[in-house]
Amino acid sequence: MLCWTLARISHQRLLQLWLLGLVLCAIAVVISIYFVDRPVATLVAATARQSPIDSWIAHALEFLATVAVIAPLFLIVCACLVIAGRGLPPWTKTPLLCCWGIVWAIAATTAFKLIFGRAEVDPYLKDGIYQFNWFHGTHWYEAFPSGTATISAALMTVLWMRIPSWRWLWLLVFLLPTIGVVVTNEHFVGDVIAGGYLGVSIGWMTVALLQPG
Repeated sequence: MLCWTLARISHQRLLQLWLLGLVLCAIAVVISIYFVDRPVATLVAATARQSPIDSWIAHALEFLATVAVIAPLFLIVCACLVIAGRGLPPWTKTPLLCCWGIVWAIAATTAFKLIFGRAEVDPYLKDGIYQFNWFHGTHWYEAFPSGTATISAALMTVLWMRIPSWRWLWLLVFLLPTIGVVVTNEHFVGDVIAGGYLGVSIGWMTVALLQPG
């Protein structure tokens, strides 16, 4: 009985921390929208985008696109093995959690981009368009939240929880792509903040749902 009570308190505390994180994320995004996004985008356009590193980072970010394709394929292969009556080896547990997190992250960002309909960086730099076109997330209006940040944060969080001894490496899995999309003006800073929080939430919830306790 005592253990159940302590676990309940702990879970309630985790929920409170998640809600607090949501509030802090919202505040950070609002601050970024009013004071950070446009100055950073203008600065990057005048400096970093004129250097050879811009092209290198853009190619490096293609890694996440490859991961996004591999994830559902890995899930399908594992599902086929289970349906055929063959058990999955123990080493597949962590990759499965990673793939579920990635697929969830892709679905969530697709939905939220449609809902928020935020103008991307290029329309702002070319025509000064800086707005949210609510529930009309179409081409040039699908920047928020950053899919790159969401996917990399979800992947980082699952690995962070499953393989804690390599947490420094998993942190790089998140930081390098998210910094990359900012210094190449693929996203505003606020997009990355929201994507990071969403991805961490998805990664944590993926492990909580599929690996209770």
